[in-house]
Amino acid sequence: TSDSKQNPGYRGVLVTLVATALAATPSITPRIEGWDSNTDTWYTVLTAAAPVTTAAPTTLQLRLHPDTAAGTNVANVNCPRTWRVVVAAGDSDSITYGIGAEYLP
Repeated sequence: TSDSKQNPGYRGVLVTLVATALAATPSITPRIEGWDSNTDTWYTVLTAAAPVTTAAPTTLQLRLHPDTAAGTNVANVNCPRTWRVVVAAGDSDSITYGIGAEYLP
């Protein structure tokens, strides 16, 4: 789980996950969560359509933006004011990855 991020006022965000080293057949599924300050809970905004399981290096992108048609790994929503990336492991096999994000106007 990443630290929570504060959206400075952008409409969207592009999150990129790059897996650089795999051992055996790991399985991870990234998702973007938003913070609901009224209920003090995290909610899922977008979950990757398929887990990352292929040979390294591999890249997966998740996009939130209200002007983008919803589709595979794309949600037609604004980036929440407070958000984070959560990566769920599907097994105990080792995987090394990095995550970056770019705000979209």
